Amino acid sequence: MSTELVRNEWGAVVRHPDLDLLELQWFDSTASMTDGGFMATLCLFAQEAEKARPTRLLIDATRFRHRLGDGVLAW
Repeated sequence: MSTELVRNEWGAVVRHPDLDLLELQWFDSTASMTDGGFMATLCLFAQEAEKARPTRLLIDATRFRHRLGDGVLAW
């Protein structure tokens, strides 16, 4: 059974124990997200991954709408 661990306005971190998988699900609200929101959400995902220590990580970007600003990928 999957469990949502944490969420913010941009996405949710979901644990799938049967797959030993932690997933970040982006929301459609990312269309109005800032680069700061992007970075904060990835940090949230990283914190949960450090706690859960799954063997698999997945970022579902099918609903990701944000356009990254200059320098964000270098971050």
